[in-house]
Amino acid sequence: MKSTILEKIPEYFSASAIPYAPPGEDEAVIVIANKDDIKALKLPPDELWRAEKITHFESRNRYLAGRYILRSILSQWSGLNPENIQLALNSAGKPYFLQTNMPCFSLSHTDDVIAVVFASKPVGIDVERERELDIPALSRRFFSQVEADFLASSNSVGDFFRLWCCREAAIKGDGRGLAALLGSTTAEFSDSTGEGDILVVIEDAVWRAIPWKLRGAMHGAVAFQHVPSVIRWCDLR
Repeated sequence: MKSTILEKIPEYFSASAIPYAPPGEDEAVIVIANKDDIKALKLPPDELWRAEKITHFESRNRYLAGRYILRSILSQWSGLNPENIQLALNSAGKPYFLQTNMPCFSLSHTDDVIAVVFASKPVGIDVERERELDIPALSRRFFSQVEADFLASSNSVGDFFRLWCCREAAIKGDGRGLAALLGSTTAEFSDSTGEGDILVVIEDAVWRAIPWKLRGAMHGAVAFQHVPSVIRWCDLR
């Protein structure tokens, strides 16, 4: 694994050179890659059709890179040809495997980075690059009062994106979509400083989000309802 981590890898994570095996019953596998380093492969017609409908060039390339890495890894694990792995979308647009022997997964991308997580149970992942924004205005619009108050006192763009990634990862794990869940989602900090894991409450479900940070002001988070005993971290960049 290349040295791309700014802060130490969370204690849950175990470094792995390659995603050598699918996750077991109490495991997860996280893979990070640069989109331009991901090898193109054959995709089924429906995914090619969706790619053609994306008019923004970089967005289309990120979509394709995500599908390439997803199908490449699953092909190695299952022995199936990449194009024969069956993916469908739920009513909120969340992709899932039709084959019952496949793991749960979540996919995210930002700029040139693609992140995917696999687990035996529902899971979510999000990655975002820091950028300047109106923290107070966005906090009041998207976050609870407690979260907005914390960000107003912090006034830190890093805190904003760490919290955003944790919330987004949990919402993606739920699978009903940001629009449906934004108003019923709140985050609870593990301590008064806002450091460490973040509990994300979505209606009556509790997700534990584990944040991290990569070089280049890149934030990420993965969310589970039950944190696996082993989380293998594989950085292919």
